[in-house]
Amino acid sequence: EPTLSLVLQLLLSVPPSSVDVHQCLGKCLAALITTIGPELQGNTGSVTTARLSCLVCCAVMQDHPDSQVKAEAISCLQQLHLFAPRHVNLTTLVPHLCETLCSPHLLLRRAAVSCLRQLAQREAGEVSEHALALATTAATDSSASSANQLLKEAGGHGLEGALFGLLDRETDRRLVSDVRDTLLSMLHT
Repeated sequence: EPTLSLVLQLLLSVPPSSVDVHQCLGKCLAALITTIGPELQGNTGSVTTARLSCLVCCAVMQDHPDSQVKAEAISCLQQLHLFAPRHVNLTTLVPHLCETLCSPHLLLRRAAVSCLRQLAQREAGEVSEHALALATTAATDSSASSANQLLKEAGGHGLEGALFGLLDRETDRRLVSDVRDTLLSMLHT
C-alpha cells in the first residue's frame, strides 16, 4: 500500500515534462498490479483501496500528453482486467481503445490492439457491443472523433470492421499479427 500511494502521489506531483519519471511510474504500477494479482478481486478495505489507487493511476497516465505513458496506462488497465475483470469499466475502456486505434503512434496502437485481444478472448460479445454503440453514436454525430470515424468507415460492422480496415492500412508486422489474433479470438468466442 505505501508503494502504491507513493506511485499515485508522484504521478500527481511530478510535472508532465518529466516523461521518463512517468514511464517508470507506469512500469512500477504494472509490477505492483502483477504482485497483488488475483487478490485485486477481493472486497476488503485494503484491496478496494489498492484497486481504486490503481484505477486512478491509470486515469492520470491516460491523460498524460506522451504516447509512451498512455501506452503504459493501457497495459496497466489490461493487467487490471486480467486480475479483476469486473472492476474495469469496459463502457469507457473499449471506446478509449477504439480511439487509440487511430493514433499516429505505433506504440499506442500496439497497446490498444493487445488489450483488445485480451478482452476479445474473454468478453468478445461485450466488447463488440460497446464498439457498436460507439459506431451508432458516430452515425448520428456530425462532429465525429477519429474513433467514431473509423467505426463509421467500417460500414456498420463495428469493431470487427474497424480491425479489418486496420489490416488494410497497417504496415507493422507485429501489429498486423495481433489484429489477426484479435479477430480470430472474436470469431472463436
